[in-house]
Amino acid sequence: MYISSEKEEEDIGAARCKILHYSISANLSSTSFLLIIHWLKASGDRLEQALSTEDERADLPLHRALKSERVPDKIVSMLVSLYPEAALRRDASGDFPLHAALMWRSKLAREHGGFLQKLMKVCPAAMSEPYTAQGTFRGMTPALIAASRGQKKRPASVDTIYRLLRARPLVVQTRHSMHFVDDIGKHLESS
Repeated sequence: MYISSEKEEEDIGAARCKILHYSISANLSSTSFLLIIHWLKASGDRLEQALSTEDERADLPLHRALKSERVPDKIVSMLVSLYPEAALRRDASGDFPLHAALMWRSKLAREHGGFLQKLMKVCPAAMSEPYTAQGTFRGMTPALIAASRGQKKRPASVDTIYRLLRARPLVVQTRHSMHFVDDIGKHLESS
């Protein structure tokens, strides 16, 4: 009979909590991911624990999924539905999941998926918070990011931009407002 140490039990518990992080990194199919979700649900309170556990970079499973375009949209939507409170949690850079969605999930931002609407509803404060990670978009609010994605990726849908501006109209009065107005004009001219 093998008797595990307290440290081993702690390591196993930590691994169970991070199983969603590992699954996202491994690019599992939606079906495999769904099986893990069902296993966690059947294991008592482990699903909520796994959804609310940060990895070594202070990312929740939702943060990690949003930062990888390889993760299927279905998984991202599932994570938002299962644990909407994740929308309130910032990553190590100080950004909300809404920022990650607009920065990394260009297809969903263009189509204004239901998960974006849910992120905005659960955490309306994120709509007026500037992006804090390093890079070109540092200091921009979500509405400005959504409109400015035209350099390397297509900008978000006009519907997404409109909803973000409608929710927080004063965000245009930032140092990036001229870029925003220029980008909106370019987008509308090309439509």
